[in-house]
Amino acid sequence: MTVELMNHDIAEFIETKEDAAMFLQAAFEEAPDDPSFIQHMLGQIGRGLGMSALAEELGVTRASLYKSLNRDGNPSFKTIYELLRYCGGEITFPNVKEKVAA
Repeated sequence: MTVELMNHDIAEFIETKEDAAMFLQAAFEEAPDDPSFIQHMLGQIGRGLGMSALAEELGVTRASLYKSLNRDGNPSFKTIYELLRYCGGEITFPNVKEKVAA
């Protein structure tokens, strides 16, 4: 029996911030110890949501966002942080018992 595999462009399935959050959550579950995979997924999310609009929202250029979010890129923490926030994500520390006021 022959199995036929198809290549899918993940970006085609990301149309909303909710879609982006779902794919990002799946990426963290799939490869929590692989930052380049997470970075790649952020790039797919960017393509799905529209790099130009996303770059404008984050206050960076489209070209720098493409460069930052490919597997070999080196995005700033600010870019990653702003993209996570844009998708509705947050950074949490599960071992902290009490909420610390900022």
